[in-house]
Amino acid sequence: MPKKTRKEKIIAQYRKQLQMIKSQTPAVINITDVKSDIKEISTKTENTNSGILPKVSPYFYGDLKKSILLIMFILIIETGLFFSQLIK
Repeated sequence: MPKKTRKEKIIAQYRKQLQMIKSQTPAVINITDVKSDIKEISTKTENTNSGILPKVSPYFYGDLKKSILLIMFILIIETGLFFSQLIK
């Protein structure tokens, strides 16, 4: 890669100075815009907080039944193996 020329160095230094100035100056915020945004947000939160529970997945109860049956089957096998070893 060729080295930077004098003009390119000056342009790069100018860009750095511009970025520093932009980062130092605070952004101007209109208070009316902020207040209107706050009002909109507060109305949305009031409507969503109505006490309604979220819907349960349609597969939830089926999966719950299957997992309970599987757990019961495993426990029955374990107790069967436990008592079969005691009788010997």
